[in-house]
Amino acid sequence: MKTVEEIDALKRDWYDDPCWDIYDTEGFEDHYNQLFDYQTECEREWKNKIDNQNKLGANQLGLTVEDYLIYEKYNTWSKNTSDDAKKLLLHYFSICINLDDDMRGEIKGLVDSIVDAAVNKVSAELLLQKNK
Repeated sequence: MKTVEEIDALKRDWYDDPCWDIYDTEGFEDHYNQLFDYQTECEREWKNKIDNQNKLGANQLGLTVEDYLIYEKYNTWSKNTSDDAKKLLLHYFSICINLDDDMRGEIKGLVDSIVDAAVNKVSAELLLQKNK
């Protein structure tokens, strides 16, 4: 049997990094039910928190939760792909043109504008489609 302090320390460690099933922790077999209940309750609380955040976000944008989750996914993809595109364009412009620091800043501004324009165009098209 583990002490209350050992169980509490395990719970704190798991809570900070819940990458395993706490109830299967070696040496804590005698506390399986307690740890199973603890993990189940934490996971329920985390799910409720995420669900509430999604409902709030959906309400703020006037979307269903399902549409809000799609919106968030596309926003994340858009940011990641636009960041990648900016890096790649700047890299290839740098290879093609012998750039000094002033020119690099100007090219970076151009790259940002190109990617931002593409993102804005798609956003505008989606807005038009939504309002048809």
